[in-house]
Amino acid sequence: MFRAVQKIFPLLILITIMSCATDNDAVRDLPEYSEALIEKVNGLLDSGQYTRALHLCRIIDDGRISGIEKKAFTGLETDYHKAVDEQRYLEAAQYLKSLTAAGWETEDSLSDIYMSYVMNEIDENAVTPALALFQQKIIRREAEISAVDEQLEKLFTAAVENKNRVVLQYLLETYPDFSNERVEAISALTEYTPEKAEMISGTVTIWVDRGIRIEKGVGYPDRVIGSGFYIDSRGYILTNYHVISSEVDTEYEGFSRLYIKYDKNEEKIPASVVGWDASLDIALIKVAYTPEYIYSFPEIREFKPGEKIYAIGSPGGLDKTITSGIISASGDRRLLPLGDTIQVDVPINSGNSGGPVVDNDGNLVGVVFAGIE
Repeated sequence: MFRAVQKIFPLLILITIMSCATDNDAVRDLPEYSEALIEKVNGLLDSGQYTRALHLCRIIDDGRISGIEKKAFTGLETDYHKAVDEQRYLEAAQYLKSLTAAGWETEDSLSDIYMSYVMNEIDENAVTPALALFQQKIIRREAEISAVDEQLEKLFTAAVENKNRVVLQYLLETYPDFSNERVEAISALTEYTPEKAEMISGTVTIWVDRGIRIEKGVGYPDRVIGSGFYIDSRGYILTNYHVISSEVDTEYEGFSRLYIKYDKNEEKIPASVVGWDASLDIALIKVAYTPEYIYSFPEIREFKPGEKIYAIGSPGGLDKTITSGIISASGDRRLLPLGDTIQVDVPINSGNSGGPVVDNDGNLVGVVFAGIE
């Protein structure tokens, strides 16, 4: 039996503006190419696409380009300040990257822009994406931030509520003066290992009712059963795309209703799909429920064959089942178009898809997505 687990990283949605590569020497040698590119740049400026316009300006060797480049630069600078004023911090970060790459001198820090996003998300009670971005953009990159005590207090409170040990450990090591008064609370959580029963309470059975299917004149209930787990106190659940695909697949024309089944009395709570990525086989759904336990994203590390792990889910629809095993192989199993997978020998059956895999310390390792005979 070959079983695979998708490695999980903090999920962020960033807008990347791509443009075609151009042979610089060919552009310089052929004036008609410069003429065409200048026309294209003017078109981009007219449509407000200043980042792409600025990129093209930098590869055109033509005396007329300096004025056009200045216009692109000014437009991008205006977009940046507007994004900051409107608290669209992720967009502002992209603009700032382009501006600094073009030689713009500013005291604005990319890490401080990300910190503003984190604070804003915490204020909006979007704690999980806030902490995930903080781990990815600040902790992992060892970026310096000019945080004040009020910001650190917000970050501390959010990390405690979500039991995010990575962020708490960062505060303890990076801001000792701030952490000294809270060292007992921080140490208690950084050294805390959740009980298996706690982690089980943070999982659910995903139930997709697809009506009745007819086989040889006989009707059978058509349903898809999978697993999922809470990653946010507002009721957001992570699962597999293939479990809920009938909810969003435009080619599917049948009946489909999504629920989560939370306890043994068969009570089902309606759920809705918030987002998905078919290539990663990941989906985010939401229910109107406050979970007892929330899974947080650990710091990325390499997993070694032989490490003990646990899979939690609903194999065959049997709710809140936990099985154990080891990591069989890691890093060289390309079953998905994007991202790495981990081969495990944990017993996995139909219904486990979308459930969490955790290590001995209760850290999230990945998401079950395949069991191959």
